[in-house]
Amino acid sequence: MTDTNDEPDVDQLLRSNGTEWRAGLPPTPDPYPNLERRAKGRRPAGASALLAAFAGVLAIVVIGVLVIVSLPPRDQGFAAATASPSTSATTAASVVPTPTSPEETASPAPTPTQTASATDQQVSADEAVAAVVAFVDDPTLTDDLVANGPSPSASGSYYDVTGTHLAATVDAVSGSVISVFFTDSQASGGKGQTSDEAIATAEAFLTEHGIAFDGMTQSVEKMDHGETWDWDVKWSRYAGDVLLPDSIEVGITPAGEVFSWAWYRQPYSSPPAAQIDQATAEAAAIAAAFPDAPQTKIESTQLTLKVDADGNQRLVWDVQVTGWVTMSSGPAMPIDHAWVEVDAETGAATVVGVG
Repeated sequence: MTDTNDEPDVDQLLRSNGTEWRAGLPPTPDPYPNLERRAKGRRPAGASALLAAFAGVLAIVVIGVLVIVSLPPRDQGFAAATASPSTSATTAASVVPTPTSPEETASPAPTPTQTASATDQQVSADEAVAAVVAFVDDPTLTDDLVANGPSPSASGSYYDVTGTHLAATVDAVSGSVISVFFTDSQASGGKGQTSDEAIATAEAFLTEHGIAFDGMTQSVEKMDHGETWDWDVKWSRYAGDVLLPDSIEVGITPAGEVFSWAWYRQPYSSPPAAQIDQATAEAAAIAAAFPDAPQTKIESTQLTLKVDADGNQRLVWDVQVTGWVTMSSGPAMPIDHAWVEVDAETGAATVVGVG
C-alpha cells in the first residue's frame, strides 16, 4: 500500500467532483433534491460543497439500490460467475483487475429484503426513524429525526430521514438503512491517518454493523477538497475483469472518523463477452474526445456492466482521457480531461463528461 497522505494534486481534485463513483461519470441532475451522500460519523470542513457534489450520484444510486436491495442476479446460473478478484488495497484503482475463475463464488453483501413495489407492505415513518436510530446508536445525534416519504421512484420507494446532525435513506419495504451521512462539520486538514489505517477503520465499521464485504475488491483513494481532505474506502464486485454494479463506500476523515457510508447496488445478470478490445476502445475514446489534440494520455480504462433504471444492461469501456491544449505561448499543456463510454459490443464512443 502506498500512503498518499501528502499535498493535494490536481488529478485528485478532479476526481473528487462527484463523478461516477469518483471514476468517470459527470455529476447528474438530482431528481431527489433532499438526498445527499450519507454517513455515520462526521463530515470534514468544506462539507457543504462535498455534500452537494455527492447529491447527484446518490440520487441515481438510490434508484438501483431500491430495485434490488435484496434480489440476487436475475440469471441464477450466474451466481458462480460473480466471483471477485482477491481482496486487496489499492490507491485509486484504475487498471483492469485480474480475472477470476468462473468456479470461484463470491459471498454477496447481505441484502435487507425485497424492495418496494406498488403492492408491497411498507414500513411506517416511525419505523424508518427507529431503523436509523438503531444503526447510529448515539441518542445525542438522533433526538430530532424526521422521516419524509415514502418517496416513489421508477423502481421502488424510500424514506428520507433527516435531523440536525444527519441525513439518511431507508428502504421503505425492508426498513433497512441504505446510507447515512452526518452533517456536522469538523475541520480536517494537514496530516492524519494513513491509507492503511483508513482501511482498518472502514473494515471495523462494516464489521460492527454486520455489513459483509467478502469476495469484493478493496481500494482506497485520497479525496482532496481544497483546504481539507478525506479517505474514500471502497469495495467493488467483479465478474472476471468486468466491474459489476455492486459496491460499498465508507468515507473516513483524516482524524480517523467514519463520516459516510453507502451501499450501491443494481440488479444485473451475466455480462456478455466484450466484442471490442481495450486498445480499440481507447483509440475510439481519444478520437471522440480529442480528435485534434497534439497529444493525449489514457488515465484509466475499465470494462463495466451498467444497468439503467428500466433494468436494461450494457457492457461498456469506461475510459478517462487527458488531452494537451496548444497554448498561445509556450508548449501544449495537459489541461483538458474527458470521460468516455465505449460500447463494448459496437465500439460506439460517447463523451459523458469533460473537465
